[in-house]
Amino acid sequence: MTYRTAHRIRGFTLVELLVVIAIIGVLVSLLLPAVQAAREAARRISCTNNIKNLALAIQNYHVAHKTFPLSTPYRGRSDHDCEGNLTVNYDTRPGVVEYIGPGRCNKLDRTGRTGRGWITELLPFLEQQSLYDQFKAAGAFKGMFIQKEGMKRDVPAVREGMATQLKILHCPSDPPSAELSEIQYGFKNIPVAVTSYKGVLGDAGILDAVTDPYFGDTDCHDKSGCNGILWRTNYFDRVSMKTVTDGASSTLIIGEAVPELDPHSTAFYCDGDWATCGIQFNFLPQDTSEQFLNDHWWEVRGFRSRHPGGGNFALVDASVRFLNEGIDHTIYRELATRNSGRPVELP
Repeated sequence: MTYRTAHRIRGFTLVELLVVIAIIGVLVSLLLPAVQAAREAARRISCTNNIKNLALAIQNYHVAHKTFPLSTPYRGRSDHDCEGNLTVNYDTRPGVVEYIGPGRCNKLDRTGRTGRGWITELLPFLEQQSLYDQFKAAGAFKGMFIQKEGMKRDVPAVREGMATQLKILHCPSDPPSAELSEIQYGFKNIPVAVTSYKGVLGDAGILDAVTDPYFGDTDCHDKSGCNGILWRTNYFDRVSMKTVTDGASSTLIIGEAVPELDPHSTAFYCDGDWATCGIQFNFLPQDTSEQFLNDHWWEVRGFRSRHPGGGNFALVDASVRFLNEGIDHTIYRELATRNSGRPVELP
């Protein structure tokens, strides 16, 4: 056998080459979903750790302050238009809105309706004491938000603080949540950090949504008396562990959100760090354009996740559960309430 003949035998024919390429393609197509699933599993674990650490920080805050983290109202110019003059009575269903009367905001107005959210309150318990001190020294905890004071104060230290992105506030399965936003309510054209994790208001509907049976009833988001734990004006309620009569292991306190689908997601702001279980989990509006989300904001103030099939929630006892997106809406709502008298088992 000559060298030329031997060389010709060792080579691939075109057909053989095509067969090898086809086999490699099949193997890659079979392997790719497994690789993607492994990556998502890693992202989900990271997300679980984030929400777990937030829940533990809340427990530490409660030990130190005897209440859950507080959110300070941001609206109103006088005691007569104070967020907190109205309260929702959940003894009946739907709840009755009652007028409390003037005087409610006197103490608050000594510092101001700053718009400071519960995540801001939690910063020292997240190893972010320096950021908390930065806000405080720059005047973010004083003055009226609607007069561009408080958390909207136009000074470099406050604006830089509002744009500080903390890894613990972003779900890895939702990359846009790690980007600054300039379309958030109250901060249009101002770069701010957003959050993938929001406090559980309870099971209330929001504005027009209360007339739709698909949502909860009795709007309380800007009032006192919500039946959850963390919402926009819980400053007046001082919710504590002893009020969680439905049980710490069966009451939700934090859940996942998708900032891209909710223009109320500013991380350190009292109207960006809460959501309601009155809206079906993973509910998507008919239109996800920026204009529609702004015009129908009450429809998107619920919890949702980028994880396939469901999302992570933390309970008051700091345990974390992955809830299926198909969870029965009645059970979902009961899990969101701290004192309904109807505790339910987690599915």
